[in-house]
Amino acid sequence: MKKIHWLGNGLSSVPGIRRLAGTHENFVLWCRRTDDGRELVRDCRSQDVRHLELGELSGSIETGDVVISMLPASEHPGIATACLER
Repeated sequence: MKKIHWLGNGLSSVPGIRRLAGTHENFVLWCRRTDDGRELVRDCRSQDVRHLELGELSGSIETGDVVISMLPASEHPGIATACLER
């Protein structure tokens, strides 16, 4: 199964993060506040939390992966470019 990459861990993201991290082993949470992210998934099936840096994210995306961005709209062009390049 391909990975689900979730970008951002703000308040509106919590229900989606908990649901997907609780049911999918191949779920990766990318966030700037990794301590907060680890707390969100500490009792979930997937506990893969990574610091959000576009270069690192770009290197982790593979064909067929799902990328969900809960980041501000100004971040979306760079993320879209990274997805399309992979």
